[in-house]
Amino acid sequence: MKINYDREIDALYIEFSHDKSFKTIEKGGNILVDLNKAGNVIGVEVLNYVKSASKKLNRLSVAVGKKIISIPA
Repeated sequence: MKINYDREIDALYIEFSHDKSFKTIEKGGNILVDLNKAGNVIGVEVLNYVKSASKKLNRLSVAVGKKIISIPA
């Protein structure tokens, strides 16, 4: 798993696999989920990451299938 944050565009990307993205689906407005040809989740992008995190919260949790990933805001 690899996590990248781009401050310039305020986007967080969580990569689960190096597979090529076949399809991207939108979940909840600012979350994009990348799928491979087999339909498996290979990555999740959170747009407006810092802006969407509440000032009271210091972590963002993203549920992908049965996995929940918690990331500091």
